[in-house]
Amino acid sequence: MKKSDLSILIVEDDATFCRVLTEAVKSFGFRPLSVNKVDEAIQLAKIKSIHAAIIDCVLPKMNGVELSKQIRSTRFGQAPIF
Repeated sequence: MKKSDLSILIVEDDATFCRVLTEAVKSFGFRPLSVNKVDEAIQLAKIKSIHAAIIDCVLPKMNGVELSKQIRSTRFGQAPIF
């Protein structure tokens, strides 16, 4: 599998930092999937094949640890979370 086939979920509510993370993930050759809402992240984890995630610890509605737990119960499974 090539790097460009690997999707990295980015969950960040700060628009500027989200853009920076998205560009960084792209520059390493991976495919970023960026969202700024918890609900969007959970939906993506249910329907997309995601190989890793970068999650902000402080998000509206739910913190990053709780979001990680919810995402683990989807098809995301045991992929790495940062």
